[in-house]
Amino acid sequence: MSGRETIEKMVAERIIKALQDGVCPWRRPWNLSGGSLPRNIKSKKFYRGSNVFVLGVAGFDNSWWGTYRQWTELGATIKDGEGANYSIVTYWNRKPRRVQDESGEWVTKNMFILRYTKAYNALQVDNAPAKYLETPEPTPAPEAHAQAEKILAGYYGSEDAPGHVHTNPNRAYYQPGIDLVNTPGIECYDAGDQAEYYSTEFHEAGHSTGHSTRCNREGIDNFDHFGSEKYSKEELVAEMSAAMLCAITGVETDSSFKNSAAYIKNSAAYIKSWTAKLTDEPSLVMKAAGQAQKAIDVIQGTTFADEEV
Repeated sequence: MSGRETIEKMVAERIIKALQDGVCPWRRPWNLSGGSLPRNIKSKKFYRGSNVFVLGVAGFDNSWWGTYRQWTELGATIKDGEGANYSIVTYWNRKPRRVQDESGEWVTKNMFILRYTKAYNALQVDNAPAKYLETPEPTPAPEAHAQAEKILAGYYGSEDAPGHVHTNPNRAYYQPGIDLVNTPGIECYDAGDQAEYYSTEFHEAGHSTGHSTRCNREGIDNFDHFGSEKYSKEELVAEMSAAMLCAITGVETDSSFKNSAAYIKNSAAYIKSWTAKLTDEPSLVMKAAGQAQKAIDVIQGTTFADEEV
């Protein structure tokens, strides 16, 4: 097993463990006050790709993470008994390599090698600076919804954006052939369920980024049929995209439906299915999360050079 395959398996094992515990990471990948995405104590940047979900299921109600060295530089120490209870953060390390080009000439090219480092949450260390222990207030619903509207307006108002209509109030879908998103209008939702509206909007917008003019994903560009392997993988990308965008905007989806008997029953079968898929194909988590990250970058209009996860 290669180094990359080993790391992909480590990531998959953490997600599988969460699934076996009854937690579906891409339905709610964080358990944090204020709903924030995990972020690094040194760069202050939010983690991206599969790191969002791996850190999100670690079980800490705190968004701040750092390596042993980063915490030490701040004068903090890992708590007794927490040293082995680390999470992992993956990243791509760019290394120059001498390779032969198509003509047989030896040239130097930058190669990306998958690496990982151990990370500890702020609640796992002693003497952490107070600012990393503060509990943020949840974003008020009107503010979160306004932020979601802004992102959606920016995406659908951008050049070469997909069409966006509310023609069919009974279905939410994306049609690749005509590059069109249809969602039930917000008026179709009860006042207390408007967060579900934005979650649905983000999901379908996520699908639309797979178009050949955008991210060119196989599950969209070469769509075969509903229920196929390609379709299930594309659904995972869209669900991850929606989950991360909900966290970014602070949109909190309604919990009453998620606690219903029907949801729990359906989730059991859903979770069992994904546990089997990830066991058979450990690389799926990182691939789908990487594609989801690219999707939300397109939706938000942001770019990151040489970013692969």
